[in-house]
Amino acid sequence: MLKGFKVIELYGSASDSTVSITNKYFKFNAVTADELNRPTHVRFLIDTDTKRFAIEVCDAEDRNAVIFPSPKETQEKRAVLNVTNKPAHAAIRKMMKWFDDKSYRVHGVAVPESNAIIYNLNQAVEVKRYGSKAETSEEEE
Repeated sequence: MLKGFKVIELYGSASDSTVSITNKYFKFNAVTADELNRPTHVRFLIDTDTKRFAIEVCDAEDRNAVIFPSPKETQEKRAVLNVTNKPAHAAIRKMMKWFDDKSYRVHGVAVPESNAIIYNLNQAVEVKRYGSKAETSEEEE
């Protein structure tokens, strides 16, 4: 009766982590730091076949380590954690053929056993601009 069916492979778990990929930065929400136990450094991994990327907790000594601005437990949480990683940023925007003036947001999938969060870039949505810049650009059109 189940001929032709395939097992659905499960990985990760529900996550409230989101990342916005702007024209310059990765902007992670504060939940991301909590889900990774407030790391000081992460490294970026990319899977070009499936168009996914991940951040994984690592030591500061890792040659691909990037500072992750996790607030200390005594500090007030910031809404957004800006991370700069020019090589990863350029690789992702090129792979996805995204416009330079657009920002995109994607939800993550936590993989606690790997101390990582995976983001499927195929599920990214364009972030609409708000405020004075958005009003100006609409008036010019």
